Amino acid sequence: MGFPIQTLVVNGGDTPVTPMSAQVRLITPDGKEFTGGVTPAEPVEDVAATATAKQVANRFNQLLASLRAAGLLAESAEESESTAD
Repeated sequence: MGFPIQTLVVNGGDTPVTPMSAQVRLITPDGKEFTGGVTPAEPVEDVAATATAKQVANRFNQLLASLRAAGLLAESAEESESTAD
């Protein structure tokens, strides 16, 4: 038996806290504190039509790194293992 899904309404800072206000903690999918916004990722250039497979892979990895830095993508399992050493 699981927990029922709760709907949480985020109000502005001027909303008074009442005794019935639920205390919640918001986190990102990778367990970091939710800051209420997304950090824009660094721009990544388009890949040229004449690019080699290695250039495409490098550019793709740059894109993944930008998405992780912006908090839009969790750390990969491979990176988690290498940082655990």
